[in-house]
Amino acid sequence: MHTLGSDDVIIGQSLSLSLSLSLYIYIYIYIYIYIYIYIYIYKLLLIFSSSLIVNQCRQGWREYESKCYFFSTDTKSWPEANAHCMEQNSHLMSIQDIHERVRSSNPDGTRICLRFTFKIFWIGLNDLIVEGIWEWSDGKPFIEYLSFWMSGQPDNWNNTEDCGQVVGYNFGHWNDENCAAKRKYICKYINCKEIWKPSSNGLIFYLLPFTEDK
Repeated sequence: MHTLGSDDVIIGQSLSLSLSLSLYIYIYIYIYIYIYIYIYIYKLLLIFSSSLIVNQCRQGWREYESKCYFFSTDTKSWPEANAHCMEQNSHLMSIQDIHERVRSSNPDGTRICLRFTFKIFWIGLNDLIVEGIWEWSDGKPFIEYLSFWMSGQPDNWNNTEDCGQVVGYNFGHWNDENCAAKRKYICKYINCKEIWKPSSNGLIFYLLPFTEDK
């Protein structure tokens, strides 16, 4: 019977060490390949989602920061403009951040600052329900610190001014106006929503286009 000598023990230990090293190398390579594939797929999803965001707005509408805007060329009263926007699954524009207050897109695709256009547009601002309590027609909150009224406005002149407009020639400040006045108008809807959902393999990115409820 063969008995294990010191050489056999050394050889056995070497084989064991070699197998352990090989196993670690295989695990390392597997993890590296897995991470590489994961990052590659993630980048493809980002590229794909970016292309969706750019092309989500309907024809004649322009995208800015995941929102779509329509600048009318015709004029309507505030109620007519509001109804028309809702027929398009949108609302008269509400202003929810400082960027939106002064900047959006022209129908020709160029960026404009509302404060530097000479036009007047109806927006969703109104106090039709309670005098002096200003609201947005789309139900979004009225954020007080974003108020941008012209000096001395709103004044409800002759008790007939319950609708809000943005006045380009006055640096984009707001003015209250008789709702029956004929003005151009801006419609707006949310372009898309981005959802991150946890999964067993990490985070999966979803891009779901939708239009707001009327």
